[in-house]
Amino acid sequence: MGASTIWSYLELFGEDRIARAVFVDQAPLQNLAEDWNLGSTGCYDAVSLARLQTTLKYDFRAVALGNNDACLSQPIAQKTTEHLISETLKADASALGKLMADHTQVSTLLLSPLCRLLRSYDYESPDYVYT
Repeated sequence: MGASTIWSYLELFGEDRIARAVFVDQAPLQNLAEDWNLGSTGCYDAVSLARLQTTLKYDFRAVALGNNDACLSQPIAQKTTEHLISETLKADASALGKLMADHTQVSTLLLSPLCRLLRSYDYESPDYVYT
């Protein structure tokens, strides 16, 4: 929600009071689409969603252990990994499956002019750091 909150602020109040901004957030569309290939690497279509929901139901710990591979682009400290696993396992697995079904299919690509800019941005440009 971080970037979408900033986008909403810019749409409501303009950018006069903003000199620079850094957006660190999940992709505006987690699923892959015909014109969007920067979605998730772990849950990105109906088949991967069904697989995730099944794993959540029968082996929640495997999901917690696999979060780093599916969600992070760079390695993190083992202590941080252990903390994330511990926190993930406190959640309700069924609720997580429903949450993923809800938000992976929702696209914010058209909700904001800044999101629309993402669709045409040159991700190979030296001005953009994508890790």
